[in-house]
Amino acid sequence: MPVQEGREWRLQFNPETEPTMRHIIARILEGVRRLPLCEELNVAGIESPREYAARSSGRIPVAPTNGSLTIGKNGVVRVGEQEVSIFPREARLAFRDGQMVKKGQRLTHPILWRPKTLTNLLTNKVLLGQHEHRGAVVLDEEGRPVQKAPALIAREDFDTIQIKLAEATRNPQSGRRNVSMMLDVGFCIFCGRKLYVKKYNGRSTNYYYYCRASARTWPVEDPADRCQAGLIRAHDVESQVGEVLLPVCGELEVLVPVKIKGESYREELAEAEAILADLITRAAGKGEAVAKVYERQVAAVEARIEMLSALPETEDRLELRSTGLTFGEKWEASGKEGRRQILIDAGVRVFVGQPKRGQKPPKKRL
Repeated sequence: MPVQEGREWRLQFNPETEPTMRHIIARILEGVRRLPLCEELNVAGIESPREYAARSSGRIPVAPTNGSLTIGKNGVVRVGEQEVSIFPREARLAFRDGQMVKKGQRLTHPILWRPKTLTNLLTNKVLLGQHEHRGAVVLDEEGRPVQKAPALIAREDFDTIQIKLAEATRNPQSGRRNVSMMLDVGFCIFCGRKLYVKKYNGRSTNYYYYCRASARTWPVEDPADRCQAGLIRAHDVESQVGEVLLPVCGELEVLVPVKIKGESYREELAEAEAILADLITRAAGKGEAVAKVYERQVAAVEARIEMLSALPETEDRLELRSTGLTFGEKWEASGKEGRRQILIDAGVRVFVGQPKRGQKPPKKRL
């Protein structure tokens, strides 16, 4: 958003949304995937960019009067005889055709956070305060990126996030929906192998955890050596994990590792080298007048690279910082995938199981 500094105007990040953006950046750098992070933001009631824009512009659709909501064949929504504009068009209606609504009642569900929303935010070089034109960073006469606002994130962190996003794109399974809470966390109490989830459809759909080594098809020389673990209801396991953990560590404060940058100029040096390569590419084949402009920029960037290369450096270090949340608060605010991420971040391994019929039960079920 534009702000006036003396006689000049500069851009700055919206103070209402900046804390949310900083939180997102920190969580991604911690290793949280986009889908659990979206769930975390939605559960916390934090507005998505489109929801914020709709509210700020006064475009959240509300019932103009008391009456019955009707949806026409072409998607036109009316309350009584009055037509209502739905923004955005893909927003989900909170009411069915024919339902009664009251004046001033919101007609759509909130626009939620989605992984693509996070990707769009985190790949935008506005985070670096830089200005782009047709996909290329705008440079000044000295070959430096034009800063249209203060940077919200260090270049090194920005590059780290791009790597994480690229990895998530190459491995979409890592962020799939409906992942079991115990994936890579739950282990068989009898044999120590990983537990997997199985879906059973009957009168109702139920999920169970099981150990593959207990299957009759599992290769063993003596059937008596096969794992004796039976199926265990997923809901029971997942609820008991919280019941066991929270009394022990629910009041503990959640700390996150934060990298404290040392005196390093590698980030600026890498950026300068990338700019130099870009300038050389742009200058190729240009006329004499344009080539001279590029020549001055190239010389300035080369001088900057030489200066940065000569500066001394100190190593980065890690520091644990408070999140202001207890383990219990974070657990209660998270869904299944968010809780799984909490367990993984904390290094928790859950050993659980119950025996098949006729088998001796373990000393502890969880």
